[in-house]
Amino acid sequence: MKRMHKAVSFLLAACLCGTPLPVGSRAAAASRCGDNLTWSIDGSGTLTVSGSGEMWDFLSPSLWEPIVPGLSQSPWHSEMTNIRQICIEEGVTGIGQFAFAECQNLTEVTLPATLRQIGRDAFEWCFGLESVSFQEGLESIGTEAFFGTSIRQLSLPASLRSIGRDAFRNCSHLTSAELSEGLVSVGDFCFSDCVLLEDFTLPDSVTDIGDSILLNCYAWTEKHLQDEFAMLNDHYLYRYYGSSTRAVIPETVEQLDKYCFYRPHAEGARFEDPFYDLESVTLPESICTLPEELFADFYIRELNIRCKADAIPADFCRDCTELSDVTLPDGLKAIGASAFSHCEQLYELRIPDTVTEIGEAAFEETPFLEQAEDFLICGDGLLLRYAGSRNIVTVPDGVKTVCCDAFRDSDAVAVTLPASVRTLCANSFRGKQLIDITLNDGLTEIPNDVFCAGSIWRISIPESVTEISPYCCAEGTVFTVVGAAGSAAEKFAEEANLPFTEITQQGGADMTPDPERDYWSFTNSYDVFSGDCGLLPEDAELLTASGFTPDSGWSGACFGMCVTILLAKNGIFSPQQIDSSAASLHDLAPTEQVQSVVNYYQYLQKSEAFWNYLHQYPSIRQSIYLMMRTADQIPHGASPFLLCFDTAGGGRHAMIGCGHETGSWEFRGRAWTDRITVYDPNIGGCDDSCCVYYDPEEFAICIPQYDLYWDNTISEYWLFFRVCTDLCALNQPAYPFAERFGTGTPGDADGDGAVTQKDAALLTEHLLCKTVIPAAAAKRADLSGDGRLTAADLALLKRRLLNAA
Repeated sequence: MKRMHKAVSFLLAACLCGTPLPVGSRAAAASRCGDNLTWSIDGSGTLTVSGSGEMWDFLSPSLWEPIVPGLSQSPWHSEMTNIRQICIEEGVTGIGQFAFAECQNLTEVTLPATLRQIGRDAFEWCFGLESVSFQEGLESIGTEAFFGTSIRQLSLPASLRSIGRDAFRNCSHLTSAELSEGLVSVGDFCFSDCVLLEDFTLPDSVTDIGDSILLNCYAWTEKHLQDEFAMLNDHYLYRYYGSSTRAVIPETVEQLDKYCFYRPHAEGARFEDPFYDLESVTLPESICTLPEELFADFYIRELNIRCKADAIPADFCRDCTELSDVTLPDGLKAIGASAFSHCEQLYELRIPDTVTEIGEAAFEETPFLEQAEDFLICGDGLLLRYAGSRNIVTVPDGVKTVCCDAFRDSDAVAVTLPASVRTLCANSFRGKQLIDITLNDGLTEIPNDVFCAGSIWRISIPESVTEISPYCCAEGTVFTVVGAAGSAAEKFAEEANLPFTEITQQGGADMTPDPERDYWSFTNSYDVFSGDCGLLPEDAELLTASGFTPDSGWSGACFGMCVTILLAKNGIFSPQQIDSSAASLHDLAPTEQVQSVVNYYQYLQKSEAFWNYLHQYPSIRQSIYLMMRTADQIPHGASPFLLCFDTAGGGRHAMIGCGHETGSWEFRGRAWTDRITVYDPNIGGCDDSCCVYYDPEEFAICIPQYDLYWDNTISEYWLFFRVCTDLCALNQPAYPFAERFGTGTPGDADGDGAVTQKDAALLTEHLLCKTVIPAAAAKRADLSGDGRLTAADLALLKRRLLNAA
């Protein structure tokens, strides 16, 4: 497209300018074109550049090129159609980019022996330019430098080291090109579309050869069509023109052109397509590097790679739908992205133990990958894919690298890495179910795009990790970072605005609810929540202001009862705020105020914050894992949590998960060894029938009280099962307890209505970072009034206790 733009630009310029005016009477003019260079043009159209050093770079005379800050068009831009000869005098060392581009009447150029480099596009589209004498001393010719000129013969000096991409492309009059020994680099398509070019040999000194440097060079192609192996020199195979469909490349070949297995159409040498009849190729040991996409879209069936190349490059055999037999060389180190993707017949492949890197989608949609039954570990400790059925996965020791998409198609909910892992690839943890990831001690770096699971709950990061990319997770993903205080994990959480918690220590405060203190004395019954016992006017106004439409009809208060219990247990409000004579939540009677608070939170189950949280973990499997892990931690400081589910009768119910127990029970015709004890507001407590029974291996789950059962295949009435462990999601918008009932007793850190040694102990644990005092309780414990909890508050609290004594 760029080339078409340039051609159109030139034609438009020619039409607008017409035939150039005579310049015989033009007065000579001079100005600067480099820091120490000047230029002048005389009446015959000869432009002379004098001085020393390099010429400035310029913008393309075509308006199709983007504007580059700091560059302008050449100072002779208005004289372009008048320039017929260019004389670059001795002392000039460089010609700038676009310096003489589109000077369509230019016929002759004189270059000095001091010249070292010719910039990109310097003479492109100079149609009249037929010959250039390149002097010894020239070292580089830039990209597209002579694109579209009429040069007929080319003799390049021995001093030349590099020729840029497309440098002589579309030189349609060029018949021969003599490249001297000493040349090192020839860019992509350098001589392509030179349709008359016939005599061309690449020096053996060239080690960096671009793709298809002779593409559409019809004369050269026709000359070599009878050669089985069309070589550019003794070591570079440009095209395989043999008739055999089972090609064996000679041992003398060291490099292959990217399109070496393309060939002209049957009617001539003007267009090339893949050699679709090719069935088998053997690549010799002598080949040092392999080009990308060498066999992409071929129908090849067998590939024997014996070469000493370190890597199979990206897209090497992409979409080779018939490829079934591949031999990779010993000593191979890397396999590039999509190298064998969509090879639909590739069932087996031996990957050498020397391979340390496998790129993204290298084996996507291949039977080799899809037939893995558990851990597919290959090469030098590469975990290529986990295809097992376990929900909680511990990766085997010995794995060194977790490859891209290792967990993409699995049902794994939690993954723990072994101590041997040292490398995580992009999208290592792109999983449809993953919510909990535990990284291993010994890992040092977390690079970009590692965590792409959209529902991550927690990532545990060891102290050995010292570098964490700010782009390691998907944008907008919110999860808890677990790590050591002062570690890179804590710094990452702070900078990413993610919640951080220290690695859980056993022995924290037991948060198991006490039914005689932490539960309501009344139940979720029609006797309590019916008639006019809805919301007080002021609470209805709060809900209306938050976008809710409260009504007086009662359809249950289970959600509101559970949420208020959780808030009270975590110190968000104290029972004494509602009733100063209450020693605990159990003592509160269902007064109008209590019913209004419960119903306020009953409405919040429709809040955006709550629903966004629930849909962050949308599957039953993920919810079972959250339930299991959180219940285990309740005796060690974790909060009880909310359970929500659809019932067989079509309604939705809420309960509180209180803890984990093991034993032996039988329901639904199967034995259960684990259960979650719950508070059920419908019965005011719990019994065996309303516990949540589960299988920690299969993640089967059962609630006998509500005749609910799920085991990955059976889901009777069970369309919805969610676990909420986030108090913030349950408390938005927060009820104004302080405004309605006061702040509570100053110093009462644990919210039991009294200031005792227990409050001092809790505040001490908070200051030692062993526990966290909730925000509402922190206000009561902030005796100094400075808005934060410090040693000063502990001193004031101890003084109060001493005075009381």
